[in-house]
Amino acid sequence: VLSDESRTTCTASAVVGDRIAVLELTSPPGMRAAAKVGEMYPFAPPVGLMYVLWDGDDALQSWLRREPTLPVRLDRDRLRTVVEECSRTGYLVETLTPVGQRLHTLMAGVAAHDLPPELRDVLGEMVSSLGERVYLDAEHADPASPHPVSLIAAPTYDAEGHQAMVLTLYVGAELAPSDIARRGKALAAAADAITAEVGGRRPR
Repeated sequence: VLSDESRTTCTASAVVGDRIAVLELTSPPGMRAAAKVGEMYPFAPPVGLMYVLWDGDDALQSWLRREPTLPVRLDRDRLRTVVEECSRTGYLVETLTPVGQRLHTLMAGVAAHDLPPELRDVLGEMVSSLGERVYLDAEHADPASPHPVSLIAAPTYDAEGHQAMVLTLYVGAELAPSDIARRGKALAAAADAITAEVGGRRPR
């Protein structure tokens, strides 16, 4: 339903072993999907923040300790703000330019040891610091000012209250803050419905 209403791709993905896997996908008829079922990505910084964002500090710190796919700057204050904001809203909004999005997608499928050190350093600088690509309401006071949005993501939970899957709504357009909030809340509601359907629960 979300996919049809927004005329875009919506996926369900999760961490499987030490990789991120796209498990399900819906896309409007006749529209090229923004992802493919079965696609796999490394689960290591800077890829994978949304898979630990709502799962508590232990999960976040464990992910941060993984060998990064690319060199990445860690701004702990910014990351703390991102966690607080996404915990409050129930969804994450990621902003990337088209060039940055292509780079991030290309980088995600490359193992760190396959790249020369000089290239890893350059790509790492282009990808930027952890949490820098996350849109935060407090930074954009003008409700009429549109903002480029790459995707919106929201978590589902298992019976133990841990993150299970992430629903991702691909956007790739500029949206007003009110539209961002509307789509984010709708995606979070869909994720909550899945959580309830599988007998899961939100963490206390």
